[in-house]
Amino acid sequence: MTIFVLVHGLCHGGWIWGPVARLLRSAGHGVYAPSLTGMGDRAHLLTASCGLHLHTREIANLLDYEDLRDVVLVGAGYGGMVGSGVASLKATRVAHRVYLDAPVPDPGESLLDALPAAGSLLATQRIEEGWRVMPPEPGYWGIEDPTLATWVRARVSAFALATCTESVGAPSATVRQERTFLYGEAGGGYAELALRLMARGGWRVRELVGKGDALLLRPEWVAGELIALTEE
Repeated sequence: MTIFVLVHGLCHGGWIWGPVARLLRSAGHGVYAPSLTGMGDRAHLLTASCGLHLHTREIANLLDYEDLRDVVLVGAGYGGMVGSGVASLKATRVAHRVYLDAPVPDPGESLLDALPAAGSLLATQRIEEGWRVMPPEPGYWGIEDPTLATWVRARVSAFALATCTESVGAPSATVRQERTFLYGEAGGGYAELALRLMARGGWRVRELVGKGDALLLRPEWVAGELIALTEE
């Protein structure tokens, strides 16, 4: 049995991993898919301090308190920033880092540094009180079906500006962790990042053909790719 820790992106919560988590559990694996403070079922806790540093610490604490080892840590979108920080703090507990349409930050980078598209999102969204960023419409994630759009609109949440401006530490170069990059045509320059990672070597890179958020539109593909990691 493999233990997967699934970290969602901005505006979402643990709920977005529902279909993927069910498929992973059906295949016999353990799954943790918490909501980061200030989003999802924890949206009522949103404050200006709900940024990358807090989110990194709470996922690191999850690994400690649940005594999780040899974890496959999966970050979607902003969750890739969190995953990189956790892999630095708890390097010996993480066996495999997976980035799903997510930035792969260098040491000291913020989300705005690692993913220029985040700046474009901030420029178009309403920011309240100088720190609360309101969520975009479902079409931002490639959702065209009206029923699904209504379902998503009822669940997305605002997020704090600190998620975009706080910087992350990098995983220790002395600790070996498997690395996988899964990307689709969701924008954000991920195809270019995939080429850079392949050139570096040491990365397993897989492309999803199709547009839009894979967790919302192609969860079976995501689950299949994650299950394949346990079979190699």
